[in-house]
Amino acid sequence: MLTLGQVENKLVFLTGQEADFSGKFHPFITRENVYPLTEELNLTYSHIEANGNAKIIFLDLALKVTRLIRSV
Repeated sequence: MLTLGQVENKLVFLTGQEADFSGKFHPFITRENVYPLTEELNLTYSHIEANGNAKIIFLDLALKVTRLIRSV
């Protein structure tokens, strides 16, 4: 599993803001929620690709991600 907390990670290249966000967010990603989070992001992508209502889709994603992260 790729971890972003590595000091010298040669596989992930992030800009300043991305690295800051990643540093704050990666402690919430665990073995229990990584696959459900991935599934939700893929489902959201497919809904956006099918021209769904973006406001509703992203609200739904935010609620589901919050639920998955809080269950840790």
